[in-house]
Formats: sequence, structure tokens, C-alpha cells
Amino acid sequence: MKSIRWFLILSLVFFVVGGAEAATYSLNIRYQPMKEFPSLQQKLGATLAIAPFKDERTDTLRIGSHAGFQGGVTYFRSHPFPLETAIKESLSNAFSRYGVKTISIPSWDGQPESLKNMEADSVLMIEIKRFWSDGKGAPFRTNVRTIVQKKVRCSRGMWNPRRR
Repeated sequence: MKSIRWFLILSLVFFVVGGAEAATYSLNIRYQPMKEFPSLQQKLGATLAIAPFKDERTDTLRIGSHAGFQGGVTYFRSHPFPLETAIKESLSNAFSRYGVKTISIPSWDGQPESLKNMEADSVLMIEIKRFWSDGKGAPFRTNVRTIVQKKVRCSRGMWNPRRR
């Protein structure tokens, strides 16, 4: 009887300690529009340049965490990694559905006048301020709170020689 009790106690310890170790899982990031944007190509042009994103988060390796009901923390990171790549791919896929081709550019000074030297009708730049999802386990459910804070700058050049 004593050995069964020790076996149960040891099993419980392994269960608690095993559930307490942190793990990191990848989450696919994709944009799914809730409504259609039929005039998107008219507003942005046929080609949209995407400038490198600025990720200003303190923890650039993770995008969220989940604290289980019985303990243990699970962390999440974007897929593809890093987050800038995941957002860029997601937006490119969404824009292509509306006939807008996206290209990557190495940099942009933020001035609309610099568009005349690019092979694009518009340029998009995003600064990621916060991107975090917090999950907390509760009996029979999980409470999740997500915060996304970003600064978006998009300019369209009216003097692009490709449109003349």
C-alpha cells in the first residue's frame, strides 16, 4: 500500500512539473477581411511597394502567451518568423485578391516625392508598436485578450511616370 501511495505522489509531481515547463509554438498569421474592398486597386494603384516594417516591441521573439488552468505557460511566435515577414506575406496575399501586386523595397524615407523613383504606384510602411495575445486558462474555457497597436503610413504618388 505504501509503494502505491509513493507511486501516485511521484506521478502527481511529474504531472505538475511536466505541465509547468514553458514551450513555444508557431501560429500562422493571416489577414481575413470581414468585408470586400472592390475599389482597392483604384485607391492604391496596380503596384504597391512594401517598405521594411519597424518592429518596436520589447519582445520580438514572441507574439503571445497562454497560462494554463493547472499551471504552465505556453508561448507563441509567428509563422513565418519574424512577425514582420508574417504580416508582409499576409498582406501581400490579401492585396493580390484585389488585383494589387506587391513588391518589397529596401527602404523608404516616408516622403511621397520619392515614389517617382520607384516602380510602384503606392508605398506602405508599418511600425509595429504592440502585438500580443494573452490567454488565461479557466475551467472549461480560455479567456484571451489581444492587443495590436501599429502605425501605418501609405502614400500614393500622382507623378509616377509609369501611369502617364
